Amino acid sequence: MTSVAHTLPDGPFALVLCRNLVLTYFDEHVQRETLPELVDRLIRGGALVFGATEHPPKGITGLEAWSKRLRVYRRPLVHAADSP
Repeated sequence: MTSVAHTLPDGPFALVLCRNLVLTYFDEHVQRETLPELVDRLIRGGALVFGATEHPPKGITGLEAWSKRLRVYRRPLVHAADSP
């Protein structure tokens, strides 16, 4: 059985729309497997958009809220390990 994360298209992407998909229909195990793979495919500063009732699960790293109200997150411009 192939995991969802391994069937994602290759990046890099500036924008990924996941409205009413990953966080609505996938169980938490699949969410935790898939979201880091999506984040890895985003360019620095790239956006990941969720549906109006969706929130990334606690503990998902590599995303920062750009607009929590609009459910828009982004990959930080600078990696935490790169900052002074």
